[in-house]
Amino acid sequence: MEENKKHICPNCDKEFDKDFAYCPHCGQKNSKQRIGLRDFISDYLSANFNFDSKILLTLKLLL
Repeated sequence: MEENKKHICPNCDKEFDKDFAYCPHCGQKNSKQRIGLRDFISDYLSANFNFDSKILLTLKLLL
């Protein structure tokens, strides 16, 4: 029996070989790693509430 070596891209729904690191159609990374809730919340907070060093100067000028 031959093992099924095909994978369906979650981004473009095209079929490609499981051995590929990226989808040859759209470039989506071939990964089955699931994102945990902690990682999801951490990424969300850092993306939406990211402060850099200039925020202190801005706050000083506003006050």
